[in-house]
Amino acid sequence: PLLVALCVLSEGLFFMAVTKPGHVPDVWAHVYRIDSILNGDIVARPVTSRSMLHNTDRGVVGGAVDRSWMQYSLDQYDGYDPSVVLPESVIGKEIGNSDLPFNNTATNSPIVYAPQLVGFAIGRVLSLGTEMTYRLAESCMLAVYVLLMYCAICALPRWRIPIGLLLCVPQMVKLASFSISADSLTQAVVILFGCLLFGQIIGERSR
Repeated sequence: PLLVALCVLSEGLFFMAVTKPGHVPDVWAHVYRIDSILNGDIVARPVTSRSMLHNTDRGVVGGAVDRSWMQYSLDQYDGYDPSVVLPESVIGKEIGNSDLPFNNTATNSPIVYAPQLVGFAIGRVLSLGTEMTYRLAESCMLAVYVLLMYCAICALPRWRIPIGLLLCVPQMVKLASFSISADSLTQAVVILFGCLLFGQIIGERSR
């Protein structure tokens, strides 16, 4: 289990280093969602701003997001993630919070963002910049992912080699291990649950 955890950690750190900010699917919608949760918008509400992905006059929902995250997402945008906000659609102050859209992440529970929420909260408390907070949130997610992979191997000691090899496949680690996304924690928990379930199926009682 420790060897698998170290391999996943090494791969995760490598992919985190080579993946530019904003090059994860729907990342800006997730970033807006996380920051809005910290600002008290636990449940999404109708907003007038739009994104490239949700460019309609009606049916757009979101929440209050710090303008620094809006500016950071626009600075990093290079055509990859269309969930970035359209700045001309934003009505509000030049500083503070503005209502930004995130339709495709609005239904996600705050629980699935727990590691990233910790990173964002620490960044806010320590007055870190958006770039450092972004990387901190990725690091928090990677730490949780590695811990859950360690627990997954511990749940299947007899199958630790094939399961360990599977969990170390780069495609398994490339994005889900560190991404600012609801998918990251979801995948890690599903893998652990799958190993626990399989362990029960092949257990002594089942046989």
